[in-house]
Amino acid sequence: LHWKEPFSVRQLVLNNVFEMNDNTLVNCAVLGLNPFDIIMSVDGHQLTSYSDWRQTIDMRNAEHRTSFRVGNKLNVDYALIALRNLPHTALFKITLEAEKPVSVSFDKGISVPDGDYREPRYSQREYDADGRHIRMQQLSAQTIHGRYDVSAGSTFLFDESKGKYRVSGERTFLDISLKAGEKTTLYIVGSVCTTAEYSDPYSEVRREIVYVDRGGAE
Repeated sequence: LHWKEPFSVRQLVLNNVFEMNDNTLVNCAVLGLNPFDIIMSVDGHQLTSYSDWRQTIDMRNAEHRTSFRVGNKLNVDYALIALRNLPHTALFKITLEAEKPVSVSFDKGISVPDGDYREPRYSQREYDADGRHIRMQQLSAQTIHGRYDVSAGSTFLFDESKGKYRVSGERTFLDISLKAGEKTTLYIVGSVCTTAEYSDPYSEVRREIVYVDRGGAE
């Protein structure tokens, strides 16, 4: 569920995943692990002020689009897109256009809803596949009473000439520097799979993200 702040995904609802609520003793829907825990910073400052905010929904193309300006130096246009051929994967397509020299940073993690999971296990891996270098972070956990295993993963796809990737703890970062008039597009791909649909959701998350990377986000 996309929210009002830039890149904010407050909740991810899982299909056909229910767990017993200890207070009501009723099976309740479980919120998913969120691979889109994203924080954007501009010139070293976390984004809190912006203008010309606009949001639209394109049902035909399964896109939730947002655009805004940061001061007089950066235009941002992004879409959260559902993928028809990969129903458990989505992506952010982000276009940045600089009016003045600017540095932009994306801080990305995977968040765990309070009280819904136990034994979270985090990993950060890098792969080489057919000339492509894939950097993936992943988190897996059991629902609170162990009924289901859930796994979530995400990766950045970006122009290596404009961006620098780094890792700190359980967060990954993409730093981008743009000159006045420069424009770049990047993608954040995320997938969430469960044992409600797959016998091995951990491997399925990796497979779907690698599929998008090798096939191209477009």
